Order: sequence, then C-alpha cells, then structure tokens
Amino acid sequence: MKTIIADTNVWYAIGTGKKCILDIIKTHNGKLCATPISLFEIMSKIDESNFELRKNAAIAVLNHADRIVDNNEAYMERYFGCATGRNDHINWKQGFITISKANSIDELMNGFTDYADGFYRKCNIPFVKDWRNFHYKDFRGGIIKSIENNLIPKYIKQMPNGQQKIAKLTDPSIIALFDSSEYYEETIKAIYYRMMLGLQVDKRKHKSP
Repeated sequence: MKTIIADTNVWYAIGTGKKCILDIIKTHNGKLCATPISLFEIMSKIDESNFELRKNAAIAVLNHADRIVDNNEAYMERYFGCATGRNDHINWKQGFITISKANSIDELMNGFTDYADGFYRKCNIPFVKDWRNFHYKDFRGGIIKSIENNLIPKYIKQMPNGQQKIAKLTDPSIIALFDSSEYYEETIKAIYYRMMLGLQVDKRKHKSP
C-alpha cells in the first residue's frame, strides 16, 4: 500500500468539501498522511479572516489522515542511524485537535479549557509565525545562492531588474541535471548535513554517506 504525503493544500481542499481527492487516493489504495509542516502552515497565518478555513483543514486532517508522519529531523536521524529520540515526545496530533476545537481566534490565542479531553489548550501563534518566516526566508536564500553558484552566474545581481529567468523544468539541460548521478549524490549529502546541523554535530568529523 502506498504512503501518500499530503501537501497542506490537500487538507484545505478536503476541508472545503472537495472530497473527490479522497476518492482518487482510494483508487490508488494509498494511505493518506499529514505532516507537522502542515500544522505549522495552518497555524502560522491563522487570523479572523481565515479562521474557519484553517480550522476545517485541521478537522480534515483529524478525520481523514491515516497517520501524522514524523517531522523531517526525526525521520532523517533514523534514516542515517543517528536517532536521538529528542522529538519523540511531541504529539503533533494535539496541535490539530487544538485548532479544531477552538471557537474563535481569540480563544485559540488566549487559551481555553477542553473539558472532554481534560486539557487546557492554547496556540502560540506569534512564535509559530516567526518560525515559519525565518525558515522560509532561509530556504529561499539558499535556493537563490545555489542558482547563482551552479546555474546562472550573477543571478542575484540581475534579479531586481527581472533581467534573468530560470530555464523551464522541461529544458533538456535541466532534465539532464536532475537525472545526473552528481545531482543525486549532492542531494543526499545536503540532506545528511542538514540532519547533522540539527544534531549540532560538526559534519567534518563524520563521513558523509
């Protein structure tokens, strides 16, 4: 049975009543999985104008996800045999439950008592928003630097004026790059070093995969 990792937009679509997505997944005999990233994305930009939309997305996860997979760091640690268990205590499902049970954005931010489950629930939305902004900007900056260093010299300088465009993914040179063994090896190394950084371990003391 296939494991299908759903993008956050899938949960928004299901939450707005587009159940046809579930029918497509069933035809492929797949298990639909949510990620902690979806929790952060739903929570980080929630406000009065989109509260119901994002609440329904959280409900969609609870009603239709076969499971919530591990966060990226925990998965990479296990994959490379460096598991520490430092993230094992995080119950990501409770985050989706908290959003789903809140009756308003004020209740979500200031806290409310969940008598049924015996919890006091609250979301630190400003913290999650700052986390998302930092990581998204960091990721974007890394992509831009990679383009300049490997594909298009002086790309950063030419960006503001719109003088440079990236080749389409259908360009033969781009396809050849993605199909190359060098691209595969560098991708694996990057993932490995990302995991090591998460562990705060000097990658120079360890052999890369």
